[in-house]
Amino acid sequence: MSNFEVIASDVNGQPVRCSYCKQGAKHVVVLPLTARPGLEDRLVGSDGDQLWIGLCAQCVLEMAEVLAIARGRLLA
Repeated sequence: MSNFEVIASDVNGQPVRCSYCKQGAKHVVVLPLTARPGLEDRLVGSDGDQLWIGLCAQCVLEMAEVLAIARGRLLA
């Protein structure tokens, strides 16, 4: 089971934008977040019940690359 989904438009039918780089995108990966003090409002959206962040493919790929590098360092 996945804890994220991919969307092309928001709940109002508007085109999505990346929460991190703020670029328009055809799709974003939506990740649910746990409410925490100090969480930056510019990165987080809310549907009223749940906080979330939507990331474009470019940001997801950059994060995956950094994670792969970190894993290599941890295994070495």
